[in-house]
Amino acid sequence: MGQYLLFGLEGLFQAWGSPLANDNRAVESRPTKSGVVGYLGACLGLTEAEHLKGLCSLIGFSCRVNRPGTKIVDFQSVGLLHRDTSKYIQDNGLPNRYFHAALNVRPEDRLALNHLFEKHTDLSRSNTIIGEREYLCGASFTACIWSLSKKVKLEYLMEHILYPIFQPFLGRKCCLQSAPQPQIIEARNLNRAYSGYSPITDDPVKGKVPVFWEGSDNSFTCKREHIRYDIVIGHRMFSPRLEKEGVYVFQ
Repeated sequence: MGQYLLFGLEGLFQAWGSPLANDNRAVESRPTKSGVVGYLGACLGLTEAEHLKGLCSLIGFSCRVNRPGTKIVDFQSVGLLHRDTSKYIQDNGLPNRYFHAALNVRPEDRLALNHLFEKHTDLSRSNTIIGEREYLCGASFTACIWSLSKKVKLEYLMEHILYPIFQPFLGRKCCLQSAPQPQIIEARNLNRAYSGYSPITDDPVKGKVPVFWEGSDNSFTCKREHIRYDIVIGHRMFSPRLEKEGVYVFQ
């Protein structure tokens, strides 16, 4: 018998990131291990990448896709308008009084300073970049983790999921979640752990749904394998891991 900690990942929006190639932010179709480790890190109040790296290596991870949701795209702008910097630099190359005013301005002087900036702003030379931000709308997942070391206590993690130190979110800060409803299940294998998880819901899932896991658990039939780059090894640095895909059947 082993212990498994299961909790829901459900909210209006979710955004579990994938490796970045440009200014567009794509999302994965399901939570990443690094994203869930970050979620737990927020609950625990962890602030250093090394702490997240350690937590990532001490837990096993699985995810069940209850509802895949719908992918939507939002457009965001990033960048600054070009300003004539010669207005803020003296002939000797040192900043003038306008530059210092921009760094340390009294509240009553902000309006005048804004007029000064507008006067020297070239609207025809914009450096603004339009990027895409993808989100999953209406998705629902069940995360399952288990301890790979005596250093990790599932009861301690569950307590902080219920009473987090920092606000956890579903991939991005704008993606807040509904009640996670964590439960610790004692079961022989991963399949039985999912079967024993019974959150309160007014929209129960029926039929067959995908389930993903890592490790040597053989309670599901593996349909295919995936390589995912979501093992935390540093600040925004990830290494690959092998993930298996199967089918869970709701009774």
